[in-house]
Amino acid sequence: MIRVLLVDDHAMIRTGCRHVLENAGGFEIVGEAESAEEALPMVRSLQPDVVLMDLNLPGASGLQATEHITATQPKVKVIVLTVIEALPLPKLLLNAGAWGYLTKQAPGEELVQAVRQVSQGRRYLSPEIANGLAMLGLRGGEASPLSILTVREMDVALALARGDSNKKIAGLLHMSEKTVSSHKLRILEKLEVDNVVALANLMSHYQLLERGIEPRSGLDPVTA
Repeated sequence: MIRVLLVDDHAMIRTGCRHVLENAGGFEIVGEAESAEEALPMVRSLQPDVVLMDLNLPGASGLQATEHITATQPKVKVIVLTVIEALPLPKLLLNAGAWGYLTKQAPGEELVQAVRQVSQGRRYLSPEIANGLAMLGLRGGEASPLSILTVREMDVALALARGDSNKKIAGLLHMSEKTVSSHKLRILEKLEVDNVVALANLMSHYQLLERGIEPRSGLDPVTA
């Protein structure tokens, strides 16, 4: 049996995933969580084979949670389940340690295939995402400059692009205002933009502002 933990703040999504996997056979849903903060202790205690992780969670983001699980529970494999297909995020999540990336529009058969494949130690990307990443590679990785940001830099960049102050970002991400300022300077330098307005325009161009991803509070001071 493949042991699966479901992490999504929408009960309907969790119920749908449970229904698909249990009907397919060979899966045991060991638990459900509505947030990363709720999920992390469950990962430690239940030791699931696979975590199905929503990206946009209340509290810490699925992006941060994925990196945290990878660093602290390396035997547990994370599949990110989200509505977002914009290429900077799949690449960033894979860099953060995710084993799979699946959109919520995927049919049930694909969900079953993804969980089985990842549980066997093989990465899974939905065909659309895999093709997009392949094309990104063929173009020398230049299709999205945002892919060079780290997990924490992406969280800070999203907050800056929405107009949050350094003080507010510091509270959200559990870091000092000085650290936020350092991240801001590094982000602008990496992306070769002069100010936050230009940063917001760039992120909007790559579809990262309209899709509802929000920077969330930090999981642990160590990850900041």
